[in-house]
Amino acid sequence: MRFFSLLLLFCWVACTQNTPVPSNPPAAGGDQDEHGCKGSAGYTWSALRNECIRLFESGIRLHAEAKSLDTTMSAFVVFPQDGSDAKAEVYLPGYPKGFMLTKITQEGAGSWTGDTLTLNYWKGMYMLEGKSGVVLYQGGEQTASPERSHTEGLLQGRWQSVDDAKSLIEIEGGRLTNIYGGKKLDDREFAYVADCKTNACPGAASDHGCFTSAGKMDIECFSIVSISEKMLELTLAGGAGKTLRYKKTK
Repeated sequence: MRFFSLLLLFCWVACTQNTPVPSNPPAAGGDQDEHGCKGSAGYTWSALRNECIRLFESGIRLHAEAKSLDTTMSAFVVFPQDGSDAKAEVYLPGYPKGFMLTKITQEGAGSWTGDTLTLNYWKGMYMLEGKSGVVLYQGGEQTASPERSHTEGLLQGRWQSVDDAKSLIEIEGGRLTNIYGGKKLDDREFAYVADCKTNACPGAASDHGCFTSAGKMDIECFSIVSISEKMLELTLAGGAGKTLRYKKTK
């Protein structure tokens, strides 16, 4: 019996010594894809840029518009780093790779198509449509410079018309709400554009930039005449040129 126990002990030691032990165990977050992009760090592969990118840093966020889509999930549009726009890469929630689109028109600001998707750009807003022409996602331009961030930050909040106390606009994140007499009139997509003369409002000029207010069927563009923490002056592009004055209430 003692001999049998010693034999089992010898076999166990021999087997344990022959079991391979990795010299470098996999590190936490070592989930690199075939291109070396680490998903746990927020990176994904961009065929357009030929590099790993973070969509929330390099892309333009588009918010869900179609009723069938999850409004908590965003799509993203990526353009080449050199500033060209002959191609665009669109990333949709749930799809591991981007969809490559090619620019087909120069009218307005252009359209890109590919597969069953069409991306339209007009007055600072991007609209992504499906094959049936339904708007799936919509969003504005990417915030870049500190000056732009400062102005966009000042715009956030509730503004009351100086000329009509019943009229208010409330800007929160990427949404703009029109209010009159305490009643909400509509809820629109808001996007600030620093270079309004070439992007959002052709022909308009402002040192403070512009912002667009987009509904389901229309887009308005406002040029910022002046802005501070308490006061805001705007003109509607294509309007009569009247200055709209607001004071911040909160």
